[in-house]
Amino acid sequence: MAAITDNVLRGVDHIAIAIRDVDRSLEYFRDRLGLVVVHDETLQAPPVRLVFLDAGNVQIQLVQPLGPGRVAAFLDERGEGLHHVCFRVDRIETSIAALGLLPDGEIFMGARGQPSCFLDDGSSGTVVELTEMRPRALTT
Repeated sequence: MAAITDNVLRGVDHIAIAIRDVDRSLEYFRDRLGLVVVHDETLQAPPVRLVFLDAGNVQIQLVQPLGPGRVAAFLDERGEGLHHVCFRVDRIETSIAALGLLPDGEIFMGARGQPSCFLDDGSSGTVVELTEMRPRALTT
């Protein structure tokens, strides 16, 4: 089993919080806590709005579902709160193989044009995502 010292994981990319309303949540994270919005985008697949806030040593990602999907189901089941921790890697495919883990679904083009995937849920109940450090075209 690989560890961060084996150079598979390059650090935490972001911590994601599932929320129902980005604008309402920004009143707290941006306006009250003073975090700065560094990126705001809408993805079609999965249908979500993603807002990244600079928290100093890590980014906070607010994830609002815009239709049915994993995040909407998560909110229905658990309510608002921590959704996942995302780690940066050099390449998704080689990192998955080195970790000896299986992706939970397909590799997809995630936020900021970075190939990403979720891993099968571990025993901790914490969802883990991997994202490549640099954008690249997905190959099939």
